[in-house]
Amino acid sequence: MTSLASIQQLQANSESKRTVVVKPIPKHLYSSVILSFLEQAGQITEFKRIKKKLYAHYSTPTTAALAIQTLHGTTLPGTSIPVSVQLYQHQYAEWRHEKKETKREPERKMKKKSAPVTLATTATTATTTPPRTTFTGRYLLQLLKIVASSIKAPNLHPLVKILTMKRKNHVKETCESFAATRALFDFDQRHRLNLRNGQKNIVAFVPGDGCRPYTASTLMLQVPNTWTIFSIDPALATNKASALTGAHPRLHCIGKMLESISLDDPPFSHALQHADVIVVLAVHSHAPLQAFWSSQLPSNVHKIAVSIPCCGDYGWLKTNDLQYQYIDGEIDSPGANTVLVYENIGRDK
Repeated sequence: MTSLASIQQLQANSESKRTVVVKPIPKHLYSSVILSFLEQAGQITEFKRIKKKLYAHYSTPTTAALAIQTLHGTTLPGTSIPVSVQLYQHQYAEWRHEKKETKREPERKMKKKSAPVTLATTATTATTTPPRTTFTGRYLLQLLKIVASSIKAPNLHPLVKILTMKRKNHVKETCESFAATRALFDFDQRHRLNLRNGQKNIVAFVPGDGCRPYTASTLMLQVPNTWTIFSIDPALATNKASALTGAHPRLHCIGKMLESISLDDPPFSHALQHADVIVVLAVHSHAPLQAFWSSQLPSNVHKIAVSIPCCGDYGWLKTNDLQYQYIDGEIDSPGANTVLVYENIGRDK
């Protein structure tokens, strides 16, 4: 185990103290496997693999500290050699931009110094994080893990079937749905909301989920039984989709447009009556999120929304509730991979 002093040093420092170095890394091991191993502690915003080392930049110093505390001395999947996970002691830029010198290298370095290192955002209160520009397939690997772990859980088979049904753009939609749940879980962990400890009643809405409750099923497979999830899309009213309604007792498929539902009617009213937190996941949704967020949802309940816009103004909320905005390169949708996280703690909270 690493020393407590190393962990405390990481927690006390700022931006440059989010980077850990992992070694030794076997040549045969895929980067996606290593990232999946490291992201047990939290979201990694950037990484670089150099020879037998991997440098990983976590989204917060706390998650980097957790990685050191829990992963140091353990073995990577498919190996028997324990790895070292330690704080990277030098400046972050030293490894992020490390490459061979060329005659024009000084000129390029000068240009990089003047370039902004964070993304532009329209909300002054929002925090931006560096984009993860490398596609490694980590969300596909996560799906495979869920499929494997569900073999001995027959009650989960209907949900897994929804995620594994052959469909057009399967990889794209898998990445989008898992990116949304990942953003939610990272926000939960970063702010210690304990949404998945089984002690809070969570009501989740997934507007524009398509003809199959894909994102809703992805979420349901990763949360405890204190969650109630509503997948809302007029396409769910078809005969083909109606057969999926019984996939899970806490997953409700609503074949209506978002603006046509009334939260005062069952089953919404009963679920919201006991809700501690309301979650909205909007993945490339064209539903009217602004009215739903501002007017339809209760104003006195803690609300969190994760939105991945695809085109126009859809998915963007005109509010000061924006907390995080970043690009997730793991979403196989170039130009439509911006992740927005909104939060409103409720007037009476």
